[in-house]
Amino acid sequence: MNRYARLALRMALVAVCALALSNLTEPFASRYASMLLQLARYGSPSPHLLSEDGVPSVRYTRLQDRYYHNPVYVGIYGLYYYDRWLESGRDDYFLKVYVRFSLYPPSGAPGDEIWRERFLATADWFVENLVVRRSHEGRVYGVYEYPFAWEFYNLSPPWQSGMAQGLALQVLLRAWQTTGEERYLTTAERVKQAFFVPTHEGGVTYKDTPDAWWYEEYASPGAKPSRVLNGMEHALVALHEYAAERGDAEARLLFERGLAALERTLANYSAPQIPWTYYDAIGTVANYKYHQINVNLTRYLYTLTGDEPLRIYTTWASWRTPFVVREFVRQRPNYLDLTILFLNFLFCGALLVVGRTLARFVSRPRNDPGSDPGGKGSDIC
Repeated sequence: MNRYARLALRMALVAVCALALSNLTEPFASRYASMLLQLARYGSPSPHLLSEDGVPSVRYTRLQDRYYHNPVYVGIYGLYYYDRWLESGRDDYFLKVYVRFSLYPPSGAPGDEIWRERFLATADWFVENLVVRRSHEGRVYGVYEYPFAWEFYNLSPPWQSGMAQGLALQVLLRAWQTTGEERYLTTAERVKQAFFVPTHEGGVTYKDTPDAWWYEEYASPGAKPSRVLNGMEHALVALHEYAAERGDAEARLLFERGLAALERTLANYSAPQIPWTYYDAIGTVANYKYHQINVNLTRYLYTLTGDEPLRIYTTWASWRTPFVVREFVRQRPNYLDLTILFLNFLFCGALLVVGRTLARFVSRPRNDPGSDPGGKGSDIC
């Protein structure tokens, strides 16, 4: 076998090893693959830029090279800061997944006052950046506007997010409970009102029936109805918390109508032929991160309500679909998938080099004076 044939064989073996290994390493490699992509494109491993007080802005690789405030991530960081301050673990059901895959928090010991300050900074951001609108029915409400387009769901700026509304509601409620400052509660009430307003009027709701309302993560007049599962479930968790903590009848009504809509459609997010879960209602297969979030959020809502249709999370949690099958066979891989495979290729290639080096070292003849007559070792006098 000539040199080039041996090289091709080794490359093929490394590729097979990388394909097999990626099925095991995806939960660990995803974060580093994302960081490598960011580093290659922008010279920085993190897509998040934190201000001095901890409010994040995000760089999107599909857009021009600039940072945007994403209200969803402002809310996620805010709840993370709240949890680090009180060490409650209250939001671990989703925060652990974000910390593992896509959160880049600042340093600090749990319980430090700096976490409280960072948490309140995110609450202040929500107060200062609320855009107040009036619906066609005269309802005054507030939303957080996204100033960039998102072509995948046909979103043109400014658009809004039901998930952002929900996370803001949680942060503002807890800021009011922490400080007693009415501005947080006043803002939270206007945030809540947006759930009554249909998407075609600038709100975040699809009113499927009078009693079943879907809260849309990617909401805008003319947008493709994506009905992203985790965004809807985050909104429901927030409405449940607000209703429970405030004894708020409107939030309770919004939660019940949202839960009814979720019950009607939840089974549609199962993809048993893969088997895995869908990210949205148009058939986008969830990546590993969002599959875990789908399971955890549905489980958490079940613990809050005992609602029987939500027990589907037990089926989802049992599914173990290999990365290669899910991301390369069942759908077209994206850049993150390819980078995960590339990292595994490098690792397997390094293992091959190390293995060959060790094999050569072990098989190398030893200079033994007693067993090498006529060799260098026998020349002892």
